[in-house]
Amino acid sequence: MTLDEIWGLKFLGKPYQDECILWAEEKVIAGCGEQNILILASLGMDASPDGTEVEYFFGQALSEQGESQPDRDAGLKNYSLCLCHQIVNQQRDPESTAKLLADINRHESYNTSIYSLWNLVVEDLTLLYCGHSAYENSELTLENKDRFIDKLARHFIVLQNNNVPSDFLLLSVCKSCHKLVRTQYRALPGENPLHELLIKVGLKQPRHATVCMSCGSLLLTHLYSNEQRENALGMLGK
Repeated sequence: MTLDEIWGLKFLGKPYQDECILWAEEKVIAGCGEQNILILASLGMDASPDGTEVEYFFGQALSEQGESQPDRDAGLKNYSLCLCHQIVNQQRDPESTAKLLADINRHESYNTSIYSLWNLVVEDLTLLYCGHSAYENSELTLENKDRFIDKLARHFIVLQNNNVPSDFLLLSVCKSCHKLVRTQYRALPGENPLHELLIKVGLKQPRHATVCMSCGSLLLTHLYSNEQRENALGMLGK
């Protein structure tokens, strides 16, 4: 049990007292003899440990260890990285851990954050179990789900370690600007003066398309795949 897992559960509003006791028990097994660690570990012998007591001695144990609670964003990031590393190291079941990672996005409502990648996988798995095809991840099947989730976990670690912005999934590579850009779906001007006039008087509907907000180009590559996203990392900050 790691502190990253405990903070993740706490920030998501889930019970975490049992994990605090397990953390202390593992410390004792490893040879730690600090008083508050020993007291916290001993609470595991109670059938129903008092939550307030657990939290108090957990706080005292943290002080003894020189540890402190991180801020929320850092705590959730570290929690997600911990879960992904456990998938890669085959320490957790891939599918159930994908659901834990999806909970971060659902709980925080970060609909455009990289955590939403896990929501899409979980939603596609639901479709597959209902006999449908995956919608967002067309390569995902029930037969390859563990390998697919492992690959996504490795990719997610790369994204987190590169500190991508919260709107990273909404960005696109502009082939005209040669930059990573924000885009906008908007009406296009008429193809010629006559078309423009017909649009203005309401006799012709304008075409709409997603364009680069920097130069207006239509030549965009969206970040839909692991490969496209990792290729775009080198353009961050340019």
